[in-house]
Amino acid sequence: MPSKSSPLAMPAEHLWTVKDAAAFLRLGRNAVYEMAKRDEIPNLRIGSRIRFIPGEVRAWAEKQRAVAV
Repeated sequence: MPSKSSPLAMPAEHLWTVKDAAAFLRLGRNAVYEMAKRDEIPNLRIGSRIRFIPGEVRAWAEKQRAVAV
């Protein structure tokens, strides 16, 4: 019987910080903070910290690229 993964399961990769997401997106840290604040980019709040699931950010960026074309 195949096991079903929990929707709350942690991703295989480590969570990204704002600095990591900014480097991937080639944006400034402040721009990423503002995008996260407005929920324009998928993010997690852990206390006062903002973290990103790398696969979700990659999928979001791909979607943005598709819309721009």
